Amino acid sequence: MRSLQLEFTGSGQEYFRIWIVNLCLTLLSFGVYGAWAKVRRMQYFYRNTRLQQAVFDFHGKASRILLGRVLALCLLALYQYAFGFSAAMAAAVVMVLLLLLPMMARGALRFRLANSSYRGLRFAFDGKPLHAWLAYGPLLCLLLLPPLLIYLDAGVWLAAVGLLYLAWPLMHWRMQHYQYANLRWGPLHSACTARPRDFVSNYAKALLLAIVTILLAAMLVAGLFGDLAQEFAQSLVALLTALVIFSLAYLFTFPWLQGRLLNLILHKTCFGPLHFRSSLPLGGYMWLASKNALLTILTLGLYRPFAVVALWRFRLQHLHLHAPESLWLQLEQASAENQEQDASGEGVADLFGFDLSW
Repeated sequence: MRSLQLEFTGSGQEYFRIWIVNLCLTLLSFGVYGAWAKVRRMQYFYRNTRLQQAVFDFHGKASRILLGRVLALCLLALYQYAFGFSAAMAAAVVMVLLLLLPMMARGALRFRLANSSYRGLRFAFDGKPLHAWLAYGPLLCLLLLPPLLIYLDAGVWLAAVGLLYLAWPLMHWRMQHYQYANLRWGPLHSACTARPRDFVSNYAKALLLAIVTILLAAMLVAGLFGDLAQEFAQSLVALLTALVIFSLAYLFTFPWLQGRLLNLILHKTCFGPLHFRSSLPLGGYMWLASKNALLTILTLGLYRPFAVVALWRFRLQHLHLHAPESLWLQLEQASAENQEQDASGEGVADLFGFDLSW
């Protein structure tokens, strides 16, 4: 077995030039250039990610992504204005979206992977349509049903849908398992052994961390202000302080949870004899994420490309692949699979937050 290290050869300065041009052209074109900007962004990161002196590549066509985004806007407009016609129209549109969007999310994964390659071998996604509905259906119910139930004045059912939030760790596990258990690279098929209880336990620890952070921050504020606590609690400063406290809780909790789940899902995923080992240090990851957020705010967003590069490089530095020597000889003999997938799913997935990027 060999341990292989991924390497990123790009820099924040290089990506900043690409990012600022993409941003300006997207604004000037009222968003139309966004599809070409996405292709340029993905090609930059793929082509600067190196493994064994070979780089990854992205082959997606911007024109097809643009068509997908137009479709996404049409679906969003249909959902937005359906409530202005009638309750029956609104219910029909919501039902259609609940049936259609899981297929669009699946199409996004198929398009993304079919247009990604390494050593001339294309990736692919083999997830079944039924499993797509099981993976994304509960989340779509959380997004689409509440406005409809409020419109229909169905408060009891709204409370029932709200209970789905308690099952978010299980929903997150289902989506991640669906994505990572149905990958293919050339002749290799992925397997994912992550369990629901792994996600539930990590979310419970993250919740505990958030509560402890909030309590400690609140105690610190009370100790600093002392007798002025009552007057302070009634002032506008109290609102700002509460915002800072909850922001700190988010900055501590979200990167910690994200790092834990990333280590977990990659450790539990393999391509046959090819295994991943992610050893992301949680303390370092939390510090980097907090620094990126602070500098992005202070620079009014201009630090964003540097933050993205730093985060990408940090993740790759702590990701290793373990594979036997014979595997690379087998892959060199495998022919590249050129699969053409519909790009419409990609645009819709971006609009509703479904994306395989990491």
